[in-house]
Amino acid sequence: MSRLARAPAEQISTRMLHAGFIVKDRAAEDRFYRDLLGFRMYWHGGFKDAGDDWWEIQVPDGTDWIEYMLNIPSKADHRERGIQNHFSFAVEQIKPAVALLRAHGLKTTAEPEIGRDGKWSLDIYDPDLTRVEFMEFKPAQPPCCNPYTASHPVQ
Repeated sequence: MSRLARAPAEQISTRMLHAGFIVKDRAAEDRFYRDLLGFRMYWHGGFKDAGDDWWEIQVPDGTDWIEYMLNIPSKADHRERGIQNHFSFAVEQIKPAVALLRAHGLKTTAEPEIGRDGKWSLDIYDPDLTRVEFMEFKPAQPPCCNPYTASHPVQ
């Protein structure tokens, strides 16, 4: 039995892949998520190769993850918090998923792009300006700055 059922043709995704949230103190969060709950390292990177703006840790018994959004100003406005605090749906291939979103009525000029993590994705925003990301399961190219340290999610 497959862990993930294939989405019907009209459904964009059947799985939430990860959720990201603003973190002020990575060490404190690590004590909670890694030490207490057993999450493990997946990937980390930043806007610049030497930066650490994102810290991704996988659940103890799987490949889905949470993403610390680091280095966010304490006085970030509603828009910036909505960009950083986000969740991501898994898709097998981003371009057909975007075409289906548009067929369902999404109005955007945004196009999919390969992120610093090497994965294809597209960001859209809900009415409260929370980022909703659609992301492929595996990278299309090596990540920018640090290698992955664990297995990628599977379809």
